[in-house]
Amino acid sequence: MSTKLIINNIVKDPKWKKIPCSCKKGVIMESYPVKPCIHCKCNQQNESIPSKIFIIKDKNNKDVEIKTITLVNGSLDDCIGWNF
Repeated sequence: MSTKLIINNIVKDPKWKKIPCSCKKGVIMESYPVKPCIHCKCNQQNESIPSKIFIIKDKNNKDVEIKTITLVNGSLDDCIGWNF
């Protein structure tokens, strides 16, 4: 059985990757999330996308295996959500 999740609507070269990081590495008060940084925010959103098949409970409390999700992308091709 494959454990790899199928992800639809993924952008191969998202716009946010072209925005440079504005953080000062090693300085907590000058780094994301304390200081706003579009690049780091988008990267964190991208890293939160699931990569493996997962199980949820339906309305009848039965297990449902989720094998495919569809990303919802923002204006910078950043993942602002996903659904199944």
